[in-house]
Amino acid sequence: MTKDELAAGDFFADAHGHFVSTLRFELQSEPDDYSAEGTVEIGPYLQAEGVAWPNMAVLLTLADVLIGRLASRHSAPRISVTADLGVRLFKAAGVERISCRARLVKVGGTMTVGDATFYSERSEERIGTSLGTFLASPRPVDEVPDGFPSELRVEQTRARTLFEHVGVSIPETGVAEVGALRQELGNATQSLQGGVVALLGEAATYSAVGALDGPPQVVDSLEVHYVAAGRVGPFRAVAEPIEWSPARCALRVEVSDLGRDRVIALIDTTTRPLDS
Repeated sequence: MTKDELAAGDFFADAHGHFVSTLRFELQSEPDDYSAEGTVEIGPYLQAEGVAWPNMAVLLTLADVLIGRLASRHSAPRISVTADLGVRLFKAAGVERISCRARLVKVGGTMTVGDATFYSERSEERIGTSLGTFLASPRPVDEVPDGFPSELRVEQTRARTLFEHVGVSIPETGVAEVGALRQELGNATQSLQGGVVALLGEAATYSAVGALDGPPQVVDSLEVHYVAAGRVGPFRAVAEPIEWSPARCALRVEVSDLGRDRVIALIDTTTRPLDS
């Protein structure tokens, strides 16, 4: 089956694609149509740069799944797509389970705003936050009349790291790439899953910061503004340091769909030393 023959229903919804299933989220039963909760175990597969710090794209994806599912309930049968979504992490999370509690703040005719808070299940401390805007897709094909399945599909085989599993490469400093759109990296709108877009931005950030003088730094905030759908590939993220100091670095990342010659996302990231 070619990509052009794939209908929206042939792509897994955001919470059921191969990429998301390898993250092994556990979603709790939703008490109502305005709140949701899920957890993720942060082990070596989901850690950034081999240190006790999660991939920020993983936390962003968890918030995306929780808020997006709630938003799509209110926009049904149309799918709510992510317009912008950011995540911040205040404290390190080593090998432990993190819970995410999400809620809808505003529900409109086409736009939904939601936020989420991350907690360490070990210490019960609040360690991060997320905020995002979702829009009902205007495309007639982007409909899921029966809603999204409630169970996540779990893949048993994973690579050593998430970057390796997705196939992220670093062709040069500050640049991260992934090849043509594969079904396991897509979502219900036949486009590159938002978490993969974020992961590309994060990988480009680590590459760019790693080339700067000073102590190693970790990404502690990731804010993604989705500009267009990525449907062809290859996909490339280019990170540009905007401001740098040994204590803080700010970068702007541009993610493009090279096959369509268009920018699909702008990402702002910040980094800091792990022990600061």
